[in-house]
Formats: sequence, structure tokens, C-alpha cells
Amino acid sequence: MPNVDWDISEETEIPIRITKKEDRFCVSVPGDVLFNFDNDSIKENTKAKGLKEMTPGQRALHEMARVIRATPERRVSIVGYTDSINTDAYNQDLSERRANSVARWLADPKKGNVQARDIIVKGLGEANPVVDNRNDAPTEANKIAQAPNRRVDICLIP
Repeated sequence: MPNVDWDISEETEIPIRITKKEDRFCVSVPGDVLFNFDNDSIKENTKAKGLKEMTPGQRALHEMARVIRATPERRVSIVGYTDSINTDAYNQDLSERRANSVARWLADPKKGNVQARDIIVKGLGEANPVVDNRNDAPTEANKIAQAPNRRVDICLIP
């Protein structure tokens, strides 16, 4: 892995998980930080003039874009996931739309400015849950319990 200056200061309060999977450096951004429930539009403060004025999701994407641009390989995998609340087909589609929203944000010259040819996008729906995903009842308690499953993983590919 390249030596990347990854400095997410405590002031930004970005609730992400950074891991190394095999030879990949990955950032997992909670879905509720990026999106409203059952939505694929990234939450944004369109009037933000600096990092502190951005939403937590914008800050996470901004920092990830900075790391991607600083990495010689610049190949990125973006994978969207959902909880089990709704049908398998609906969740598969939602996970793909969310991953594509992140890819568009990162590729936007005014936002992430990452080269689009370097981004691989896929959605895995309900697959690979990080917490129990078996209860698909649309209750408020279940939405809260399954929140960790709603996420987008952004990985640098060597």
C-alpha cells in the first residue's frame, strides 16, 4: 500500500471505519451519514465554503477523494449495502443507486475530482451484513438495529 497522508482530525467528527482488507485500504461510511433512510441522494450542504460547514458525509467523501487523488494507483471500488427492510430486488437496486451516487460525487470536478475511469461500482444489497439482518419488519426499532448494514465501502485497489 502507498504511504498516504490520511488525517481525519477529531474536529471533523466523521463516523467512519477504516480497515485493511487483504491488500486493500477501505473506508466504510455509514449509510445514514451519507443518505436519508430509503434514499440515494447524498446529504449535502450546498452552501458549504469549507470542511467544517460540510455535512459529515460530505466531509468523509472529501477526505476520501483527497486520499484517492494522492494515491498513484487511483483505482477505487465503491460497494453499496442495505439492510433487509424491503424486498431483495428493491434493496439490490437501492445499494447500486447509492454506490453510483458516491461515484458521481467523487468524480464531480467541483467535489471529489477523482478520475471516473478509476472507479468500479457495485451494489450488494443485503449481502455481507455487519449486524443481524434477518428481521425484515419495517419497525423503527429494526431500522435502528440494522443501521450498520446500510453503508458504502470505498476501497483503494492496488
